[in-house]
Amino acid sequence: MSIFYFTIIIILLFLFILKHCIIKYYLRKNNVISYDYLLKNFLQVVNKDSYFMNYGLWEKDTLTLQDASINLCNTIYNLAIYENSNSNQKILDVGCGYGSQDFYWYNKLKGQKEQKEYKVFELSAIDISQEQIDYAINKQQTLATNILFKQGNAEQINKLYPLVHFNTVISLESAFHYQNRNLFFKAVHDVLVPKGTFIIADIMMKNNYKYTANFMKQMFVGLASELIYIPEKNMISKKRWLANIKKAGFKIVKKIDITKKTFIPHYKFMFYNWLNINGIWGTTYLCDMLIKYMKYVQSFSYMIVLCEKI
Repeated sequence: MSIFYFTIIIILLFLFILKHCIIKYYLRKNNVISYDYLLKNFLQVVNKDSYFMNYGLWEKDTLTLQDASINLCNTIYNLAIYENSNSNQKILDVGCGYGSQDFYWYNKLKGQKEQKEYKVFELSAIDISQEQIDYAINKQQTLATNILFKQGNAEQINKLYPLVHFNTVISLESAFHYQNRNLFFKAVHDVLVPKGTFIIADIMMKNNYKYTANFMKQMFVGLASELIYIPEKNMISKKRWLANIKKAGFKIVKKIDITKKTFIPHYKFMFYNWLNINGIWGTTYLCDMLIKYMKYVQSFSYMIVLCEKI
């Protein structure tokens, strides 16, 4: 047996044990793995005090996860918000997490308003985690922002905002966690004004996954789906995912596949720095082996899609 395959077996055993430890001790009542645990014990070991919770968008000159996360936020902003800067805006961010993306967008919106590119804007944000919403509200008290944070279920935003019609709804890397993603798409359609904008950055399976899935790929997908909680019904192909958005009543205006700029560069940065910070022997070798494995088994796609309500 070559040292490469021996290393892979050790890694898989480690992940198998890790999976059960996390699921056993940190599973929440709403069936979502505690992002607080992952944030404090993995992400912030490398990413310091950042509260962004996404894979980021890794351009050629991107050096840190913080910069990659901001790249992703800027892409969303430029596609869905800045393009509508000559009108009044009511914006809803669904699955806002700790609010870092909203604080970033709010300051950009405020800057545009001061330059008289905006007449009025209102930014609302919702997340299912009360802990994360509480953090965002407390953080807002130290910042000059006025974001309307609320705890709630993404699939019921049409009930939480029955009389409000938003110009723009944003979903940044959260919808793949939802119990009923199609119900969420329908709820977004309900809360948007006619021809309102829906922009989503989401994760789904590669179109060819079911034809190429072997044992190692299936094990990786199973581990990933349990660790970050992706319901089995959301593990659908990119083609079917796009069809579901259209079925909910949207016209797809623009679609961007950013798979190559998300997962692998994110893993490479995180693995190397986490191993290095923790003083793991053979950091470079282990990181190279991990990335080689990840390139082989990585079966997810990452899409940004801009839609218009029909």
